[in-house]
Amino acid sequence: MENNNSDTGFVFCKECGNKNEHDAKFCANCGTRLSVDTSKEEYKDNLIISKELYQENYKTTFDNKDIENFVYKNTEYYIPKFNNIKQTGQQTSWNWIAFLIPAYWALYRKMYLIGAILIGVNLILPIGPMVAFIANLAVSIGFGLYGNYLYLNHIEKRLDSIKHLDNNAREVAIRSNGGVNLPLAIAVPVIGFILILITIVMFGLFAASLYGYGYGF
Repeated sequence: MENNNSDTGFVFCKECGNKNEHDAKFCANCGTRLSVDTSKEEYKDNLIISKELYQENYKTTFDNKDIENFVYKNTEYYIPKFNNIKQTGQQTSWNWIAFLIPAYWALYRKMYLIGAILIGVNLILPIGPMVAFIANLAVSIGFGLYGNYLYLNHIEKRLDSIKHLDNNAREVAIRSNGGVNLPLAIAVPVIGFILILITIVMFGLFAASLYGYGYGF
């Protein structure tokens, strides 16, 4: 009768009693097939497989309607893009709107921090026209290429933060965090244009008052 002593690192052959390595399939002395207690190895393998499946399903899947509900607008464009990113691992895909108006696209898609950073950098950086043009072009190309990937990461982080909620609370949170914010995306450039216009007018009036160019000052 076989003496299986795999805990000590060896397995004994049931025919000749030869001591074999614990992972050996056949006896090194007589060639008899060994019956190894693989319960621990199987448990370890199953644990690894379960962990991998958990990690793969940890983020939102495209079978889950949550991601469609989060995108809300233009899902027929974004879902195939997201699916391709997940399947191929390729982070780049072209988004024309993200290329043309990256800051306002980010605000529209409720990526407020990204949008605010882009607008703030344009306002505070004292750079010349040519440098500003090159910098803005580089940002536009970057967002054109990586905008969909950034948006997917944004969605997954938001959905991950509410995964512990029940169905009703999660739906409310998705409606609140997802979708679009068109009023903000319109209001920011309009307000910015008005402020610039007011600044130009005030500067012109101030200059006219200094030089007395017939404005009654």
